[in-house]
Amino acid sequence: MKIALIGYGKMGKMVKKHATKRGYDIVACFTHPNTSFSQVKNADVCIDFTTPSAVIETIKKLSPFKKPIVIGTTGWDVEAIKPYAKEMGILYAPNFSLGIALFTRLLKKTYKLLSPYYESSGVEIHHKEKRDIPSGTALNLSAHVPGLKFRSVRMGSQVGSHQVIFNGDDDLIELTHRAKNREGFAKGALDAAKWLIGKKGLYNFDDVIEEMLK
Repeated sequence: MKIALIGYGKMGKMVKKHATKRGYDIVACFTHPNTSFSQVKNADVCIDFTTPSAVIETIKKLSPFKKPIVIGTTGWDVEAIKPYAKEMGILYAPNFSLGIALFTRLLKKTYKLLSPYYESSGVEIHHKEKRDIPSGTALNLSAHVPGLKFRSVRMGSQVGSHQVIFNGDDDLIELTHRAKNREGFAKGALDAAKWLIGKKGLYNFDDVIEEMLK
């Protein structure tokens, strides 16, 4: 698999590390989003970890090449890229962790079981440099649990923690996912990239996971 990396911060470097381990080729590495993407023609797929303000313009610039792209950047308007998905494969996910994908499924089942008896609330904690509040992962979890809202905390170097609390009259039940590092996000992004090659349309990481769990 030949990959073009768009963005070379912490996540871009992590993706490159694991791509090399798997024997994939990094044929282009764009350190700045406002650049020419001519080298993309040599890639099978692109992986974007940049900034929210850059994503839509990046998609516009990539569209003539019709290369599939995996986007891990959060905090932007997904609706704006739907027209481009008619000509290229676009896969967006706020979180590429297998653990979060399974946690989401567990949360949906737990909510169905507990909601008649417990109220739900959430807390998400990320490092102080994370810009979007609440996190994309928190928004995605909220979409699966009616009425669930997260309180956001930005401090230290925490990679990511999402806790859902079910509060009853006599007890509490808590579900928590904590990322130990960024390794899982990079591995998931590479799995998504491999899955996306040859496809057109707009997808998310759940599409990849569903196929993995069959």
